[in-house]
Amino acid sequence: MLPYFRSGGGANFPRGAGRIDAEAGLGRSGRAIGRFTISLRLLLALTQMAAVGLGGAFHAVTQLSRNDATYSRVLEQEAAGMVLVIRAGLHAHDDSHLLQALFVERDIPARQRILGERDRAQRRFRDAVARAQDILPQETAALDDIGRHFETMFEAGQRIEAALLADQDELALRLLRDERVPAFEAFRRVAQAEVARLHRRMDEISEEATRKAERAWQVTLVTAVLAVLLALFLAAWLLRRTVIAPLDAVAARMRALEAGDDRAPVPGQERGDEIGRMARALESFRLAAIERRRLGHEARTDALTGLLNRRALLETLETLASEALPMLAIVIDLDHFKLANDTHGHAVGDALLRAAAQRIRTALRAGDIAGRLGGDEFVVVLAGTDEAAEAVAHRLRDTLNRPVEINGRLLRLGATLGIAALPRDAATPTGLLEAADQALLRAKRIGRGGVGRAAARAE
Repeated sequence: MLPYFRSGGGANFPRGAGRIDAEAGLGRSGRAIGRFTISLRLLLALTQMAAVGLGGAFHAVTQLSRNDATYSRVLEQEAAGMVLVIRAGLHAHDDSHLLQALFVERDIPARQRILGERDRAQRRFRDAVARAQDILPQETAALDDIGRHFETMFEAGQRIEAALLADQDELALRLLRDERVPAFEAFRRVAQAEVARLHRRMDEISEEATRKAERAWQVTLVTAVLAVLLALFLAAWLLRRTVIAPLDAVAARMRALEAGDDRAPVPGQERGDEIGRMARALESFRLAAIERRRLGHEARTDALTGLLNRRALLETLETLASEALPMLAIVIDLDHFKLANDTHGHAVGDALLRAAAQRIRTALRAGDIAGRLGGDEFVVVLAGTDEAAEAVAHRLRDTLNRPVEINGRLLRLGATLGIAALPRDAATPTGLLEAADQALLRAKRIGRGGVGRAAARAE
C-alpha cells in the first residue's frame, strides 16, 4: 500500500533499500483508532440507555473520548507528514527521470517541455517539504536536511542541463556520475531515514493508545457491567449499523490492498468521524500504491515501444533460469532500419520501431515474452519445442516483412532472426542471448531475412 523507492537505473532509489513496512504499521494504527471508536460508542450508548450515573463510568468514558481525539489527531498528523515526505521522494524521482530523458532527447521543443516538467517537479518537491514542516514542526531539522540534499541534487542537475544544452554529452555524463548520483544517494538515505522515523513514531503512538484504551476499559467494565447487560441487544444493533459494518468494509479494503488489489476506492470516506478519517488516510496509501506501481512499470518498460527493457528482460530470464525451466530465445534484428532512419529522420525511425514492436506482440502466443535490447534489436523468450520456436520465428519474420505506412510513405523493413535454447545451447541467460545473437549473425552472412539456429545452418 505504501510506496517505497525502486530503482530504474542510474540515480533512482535502489529496490528494497529502506522499504517501509507500511502495511503492518497502518494495520496497527487502524486497529487502535477503530478500537477507540467502538469503545466510545459502546460506552455512550450504554450510559444513555441505562441512565448510569456512576462517577467512575463517566470518568472512564470521558478519558476514552479524550484519548480517542488526541491519538487520532496525532496519528493523522504523523501519517500526513509521512505521505508528504514520500511524495517529495517521488517528485525527486520524477526530476531524475526527466533529467535522464534529456540525455536521449535531441528535439529542442521536446527538451523545453522536459525542462518545464522538471521545474514543476522541483516546485512540487519544495511544496511537499514545506507542508510537511508545517504539519510536523518537530521534524524541521530533518526536513531541512532533506531539502539541502535536494538542492545539492538540483544544482548538479543544472550543471548537467547546461552541458546537455551545449551538446557536451561527455561532460554531462561525468557530472551525472561524479555529482548527481552521489547527491541523489545521499538524498535517498536521509529521506528513507525520515520516513522510517515517522513510521516508528506512529507505532509507538498506536501502542501507547492501545495501552491507555485497555486501562480505561478495565475501569469501564467494573463500573458499567449492569448497564451493559440491560442494553446489550440495542447497543449491539447500534454498533453493528454505525461502527462495525463500516469498519468491516474498511478492513476488507485494507486486506485487499495488502494482497495487491488497489483498484477500488476505500469506502466510508464521506464520514466525518474517526472511521471516515481512517478511510481517507487509507485512500491516500492506495493512491500512493498506484503511483508506485506506475513508477515500477516505467522502470521495467522501454519508453519508446512499451516492451520490456533490457534490464527487466534479463531479470525475467534469471527468474526462469532459477526455476530450471527450459526456454528458447529469438533475437530479431530489423533489416534496413538504419537506412530508413538516416533517410527519413529519427521521428520516422521511432515510428518504425513502435510499429515493429506492435507487430511482434501480435505474432506471439499467450505466455511468450517480448523485449527490446536496444537500437533495432528485439528478443522474444518462449517455452516449448524447437518446432514451436521456429513457427513463431517465421511468423515474426513474415509480419515484419510487410510494408509499414508512415506519414503517407510505404516503408519496408524486413527482419533477420536467430534462435537458441537453454540449456542446450547455453548455460546462462546471458549466454542464451549471446548464442541467439551468434545464430542471427550466421543467418545474416547467408543473407538478410533468414532464421538462424545456434550451431546449425541458417535458412
